[in-house]
Amino acid sequence: MLDTQRQTLGVHPPAGGHIPGDALFVSSPTSNVVNVYDADSKGGSISPFAIFADSHLNQPDAVALDGDYLYAGNLGDTPAPSYHPTGNGSVSIFDTRSPANPAIATLNGPSSKITSVNALAVGGDDLFVANGYPNGDIVVFAEHGLNGSSVPLSTFALPTGSGAQPTGVAVNGDRLYVVDFFSNQVFVYNISGHWNTLTGPPLVATIAAPGTVSSISNDAAGGDSLYIDACCSPIGILIYDKNANGSASETTVSAGFDQATGFATGLAFKGDKVWAIDAGPGNLLEFQKKGQSLGSPLVFSTGLSAIGGNYAQLAGIALK
Repeated sequence: MLDTQRQTLGVHPPAGGHIPGDALFVSSPTSNVVNVYDADSKGGSISPFAIFADSHLNQPDAVALDGDYLYAGNLGDTPAPSYHPTGNGSVSIFDTRSPANPAIATLNGPSSKITSVNALAVGGDDLFVANGYPNGDIVVFAEHGLNGSSVPLSTFALPTGSGAQPTGVAVNGDRLYVVDFFSNQVFVYNISGHWNTLTGPPLVATIAAPGTVSSISNDAAGGDSLYIDACCSPIGILIYDKNANGSASETTVSAGFDQATGFATGLAFKGDKVWAIDAGPGNLLEFQKKGQSLGSPLVFSTGLSAIGGNYAQLAGIALK
């Protein structure tokens, strides 16, 4: 159920007591915080100017923004480096207009059907949760009803069934895109109109990726491209036509990613800028869109490199 009794462990707001525009929200599951960076920085070392921390953040692995509201998806796992999924995931909700006391509520408990949140997306009036181990399904909430009920509108499995591991989700208009990490496929659904809450919206396309894929974002500026993180072999960003069906040809952008130690964990858009996480070295990459490709990135070092070589200190990313 919605738990509105909160203990705020620490929020460090910027001068003026609010989060300005051009802010980059990045979750850190190892630190149980969401860090806020200046999206107008020019490369080099970067430090957060605000930190959202709350007693109910439990290894936040995903973030999404809708206006002034921040959603943080929690893995609910045991701490690094002894990673072990517990099936105790949740979604914490913050109001970025009130950084001194941001925690509004948390979706948790058995009625929410959340086990381990890998990704979040807001589309229309709905919040889509990529629900990981052990369920491997998609949970849908009425976004504007989150302060009244944590009972989901819908929970549906992917076509790959019990072996699925959804790690990325994005909404563009009436299309929902879901990345399945284990099958290296992207499932495209039509979420317009009414659809069966038990079986999910109609599946309209399946995109077969050429390698291991982890997260996804659409072009928020209304372009025709779909961006997918390739976490390895090679590490980078795959750019598809968002209307693609089947094994469409794609552009691969690997510049700026550390091919030896890196792995891609998140993507975000604002205007003609594309931001990505390279979690191995703990870098944030800012790309400028160049037609259907991306230019060479600015590289930002956060100092939060992966623990033990494969446990990310940087995970979800969103832009305000």
